[in-house]
Amino acid sequence: MNMKHLKWFDWLIWATLLISPIVVNFILGVSTGAPVYGSTEGWLNFYGNMIGTFIPLYMLYRTRIWNKEDNETSRQLQYDILKYNRQKEWFQSLKKQLDENYQVIDMQSISTACQNIQFGAYEKALQLLMELNRQIEMQGYRFDLYFPIDNRKIQEEEHASVYTDILFEYGNYVNDLVLICNIHTNTLSTQPSEAPKLLRTYINSCHANLENIEQQATHIKVTGRSKILPQLIALPDSSDYLNRVMDICEKRMKDSTTVHLRKEELVKITNQLLKYEEFAIDKIISIS
Repeated sequence: MNMKHLKWFDWLIWATLLISPIVVNFILGVSTGAPVYGSTEGWLNFYGNMIGTFIPLYMLYRTRIWNKEDNETSRQLQYDILKYNRQKEWFQSLKKQLDENYQVIDMQSISTACQNIQFGAYEKALQLLMELNRQIEMQGYRFDLYFPIDNRKIQEEEHASVYTDILFEYGNYVNDLVLICNIHTNTLSTQPSEAPKLLRTYINSCHANLENIEQQATHIKVTGRSKILPQLIALPDSSDYLNRVMDICEKRMKDSTTVHLRKEELVKITNQLLKYEEFAIDKIISIS
């Protein structure tokens, strides 16, 4: 018999069985004046037989209860082990996804694109930037699959918020570099005397397209918002209009340092999330 399975009711039963022979013997030995049918020895034998029958029946009953409890515990343990293994696999996939999230903010490619712009290799820069744009779009959708918006823990929500902000800032920077490439391309492909006018037309067209996108996507955070378009739109017509446009573009290209520094913030919040998820998974077995 496993002593840990005994409960207070079981202890009461066993105590009663141990004490009852003494009590019965005492009762039979007391003269009450009432007639007693049968001898004392006969009543003790009857009581002994009754107890002898009760004990096996009771043990059979308790054994069934204990087996049921053991089976339920065993099933729960098996379920927890399966859940633990499944969550461990998910955790490995999560680590891979978070690593991809970090790598998608590709400052090395950004540096290469900026160098191409500075050396006039606009076509190469555009190809590289459009590939970065594609990666940003795909990575955002993949990340949402791991943490559904309607069922996120606090730590998951904090990480998602930081990552979304960084990805948003990075995406805006990439889009601005695309705009800068197109500005340089438009400037080179026209006569110097016509360049300011055509450039103004192009910038106004970009601004109108962006406003249209924002109006149609009021329920989401638009990653195409530009930091330099408002400045370019606000420039007055002047003899040095083209030079001022180029100054704004050059200053914007230097913002890569700001984006790069935010990657350190992403590393910190990612490590915190991984520790939280791993602790939550380990609790599955420790609780069992």
